[in-house]
Amino acid sequence: MEVRYIFLISATGINTVLSSSDTFFFFVKWAGAAYLLWIGINLFLEKSALNKVQGAISVNVYKAFKGGLFIELSNPKTLLFFVAILPQFIDESKPFLSQLLILGLTSIVIELLCLLLYAQLSSKVNEKVTSESVTAIMNKLSAVMLISIGVSLTFIDQLTGDA
Repeated sequence: MEVRYIFLISATGINTVLSSSDTFFFFVKWAGAAYLLWIGINLFLEKSALNKVQGAISVNVYKAFKGGLFIELSNPKTLLFFVAILPQFIDESKPFLSQLLILGLTSIVIELLCLLLYAQLSSKVNEKVTSESVTAIMNKLSAVMLISIGVSLTFIDQLTGDA
């Protein structure tokens, strides 16, 4: 469960309801355990998710580039980074435009090299992870973890509110 959902549940007071109502706690506990067991068993019995993974891999390069460019240009962290860092490297006695061009191109080249390295590494990892045997092992391990969490959830007692 993501942190934002846990925060939302806590903020709405469901923690108090779970702590004070044995019936509601019992229902939520068993519903959650049953759900985890159901997901785990289905994942364990699933033949292979390899086709699902490979289907998601095919992406139009132009659309991916356009999407990445939009994300990068709309990211305020990039602007804040350059506003905070760039002025420290500008010499006021030298032409501003040439310095800006050199710093900008240097930043672009370094980032491009890093992203190419990430792409190469992810390609190598993707070859290993999308093999049929690795996918089957990961599915079985995930299923065992979900089932064991579901089973252990049934042994949880009523929340006391004490830390």
